[in-house]
Amino acid sequence: MAGRISIEKLNPHPKNEHYFSDISGDRYEEIKRSIATYGVRDPLKVTTNFTVISGNQRLRIAKDIGLTNVPIEVIDPNENDDVKNGIVDAEEYVEYLLIADNRERRGEPESDPIKIARQMEFMARHWKIREGSAGKRSVIEGENCTPKKIVDLADEFDMSERTAKSLMRLNALIPEIQSLVSAGELGTTAASTLAGLTEDEQRALLTVRGAESIASTTVEQAKEISQVAKESRDTGVEFSEVVARLERELAKEKREKESLASRIEELETQEPQVIETVKETVPPDIERRLREIERERDELEASLVQSYDRIRQLERLERSVKHQQESPLYDIYRSITGANGHLKVFLESDRFAGDVIVNADRQLLDRLLSELRLAERLTNELIGGIEHESGITVIDVTEPNKLIEVV
Repeated sequence: MAGRISIEKLNPHPKNEHYFSDISGDRYEEIKRSIATYGVRDPLKVTTNFTVISGNQRLRIAKDIGLTNVPIEVIDPNENDDVKNGIVDAEEYVEYLLIADNRERRGEPESDPIKIARQMEFMARHWKIREGSAGKRSVIEGENCTPKKIVDLADEFDMSERTAKSLMRLNALIPEIQSLVSAGELGTTAASTLAGLTEDEQRALLTVRGAESIASTTVEQAKEISQVAKESRDTGVEFSEVVARLERELAKEKREKESLASRIEELETQEPQVIETVKETVPPDIERRLREIERERDELEASLVQSYDRIRQLERLERSVKHQQESPLYDIYRSITGANGHLKVFLESDRFAGDVIVNADRQLLDRLLSELRLAERLTNELIGGIEHESGITVIDVTEPNKLIEVV
């Protein structure tokens, strides 16, 4: 049924803002100019009680420019076959239309990760996709129903299955932390990791660290917090106490960085001519001592400059990680680089390494050997995956002059 109706009789859908952000900026002005010139050309889809399903933004703009009535198309959810057959109830069907129609009509994707996560959570429930059912049939019943999987949900939202799972975890965050993600202050990858905490643990984290500190959480820090939470559950130690200790350590590290930066700035402003002037007026033995002091100062200054450069690199990395999703391959790369460094230092002296191994506890050697074999197997699997997926060219270490093209 179609027709026109007074704007005053229409009600925005109560969950429209739950799933979608209001149109603003240039897009809002563009639609506003069009409606002011031509009116609302496409009817708003409404329920039989005049709740707007599709057209909440057009209704808002129509009110803003003073229109008194708009065209509508009335949708009776009770006439839908799935509702008649008891597959879904009328309210759920209307909510499904709200999400599906608005995603199709808006022309540009929702920018708030939390609202995308809410849309995906509803669609997963609507399609009766069980958590962790990737690659399996869903439990949806009915002759006319097509079984859905997690991969179907990812395709629907034009993203990878992994990204879909990561975004859906954001629904487990408490509202205060969700608001940080919506505002773009907390990255989705770090937020997805924090979503693994229980509600009580999230609130304890918020109490101890505060919203501002949580907003600056990197992926590495989120993983550390998640590990702390796991250890807290295993040991029975209050999570808030452990987080408070971690916060104190971070604050101490920050103070040390600031102190080091201040010392570097002080050295950079020193006049190099001062020592030269003193050297001309002191006895030979004092001059030798001055040369030693000068050398020590130069070494300290070089060390401080290197540390300052490292601090700058870390700060750039932290800012980068805050605004974009960090690939777990970076974590693997850093871990392997660190492990390789330890192994290289240990193995530089065959005699030293041999003595350590001979005198080591047998149980420790067995555990180390087991871990090394596991690392070797996992590393070979990862190498095979990289070579297969990226088609890179590798060098056979047994024949350095022979290139192997990986297809």
